[in-house]
Parts: sequence; structure tokens; C-alpha cells
Amino acid sequence: MNKFNVVILKLPILYEILTEIKLELNFNLINFNENNVQFRNFVEENPEVLIISSDQRGNFKNFILYNKVFKIKNLLQQINVFLSKRDRKSTRLNSSHRCIS
Repeated sequence: MNKFNVVILKLPILYEILTEIKLELNFNLINFNENNVQFRNFVEENPEVLIISSDQRGNFKNFILYNKVFKIKNLLQQINVFLSKRDRKSTRLNSSHRCIS
């Protein structure tokens, strides 16, 4: 199974912290410093990506609003909850697909 992509948008310090523990993470970590064409292309090509940002203005499908009061442990819990929901949905789709085949 491929690792899930998590984008850190405009939060360079958070990205640095998470890269220090990336061996313990069960997802790919991608950093974007701006909501620019490159970022929008990445999101378009990866519609299931989870975006973490302190900027509320984006209209993203999967989004965690980050503020500086947020503890890293709580953030990682939210990411894992999101990934668990996604994996359960994927498992349901895969099992129903097997029944149809």
C-alpha cells in the first residue's frame, strides 16, 4: 500500500519538526511555502491529499486548520484519525469490489 500524502502549507517550522520524526510517520510529508500554481497542480493530481495550514481561505477537500497552540501530539492524532477513516473507506470499497468481480 502506498503511503498517504500530507501537505504542510506555509508552515515551515511545523514541516521541520515533522521531518525530524518522519521515520516514525506512516505518511509522506510534502512542504509548500505558497499557495501557487505548483501547489494547486499537486492538489489537483492528488485529490485525496491532506492539507495542513493556518490559512483558512483554501477550499480543500481534506484539511486541518493548524494554529500555534496546537500540540504536535494532537496534530498527529488528527492525521491518524483522518488516515483511519480513509483506510476504512478504502477497505469497504475494495471488499465490495471483490464481491462484484
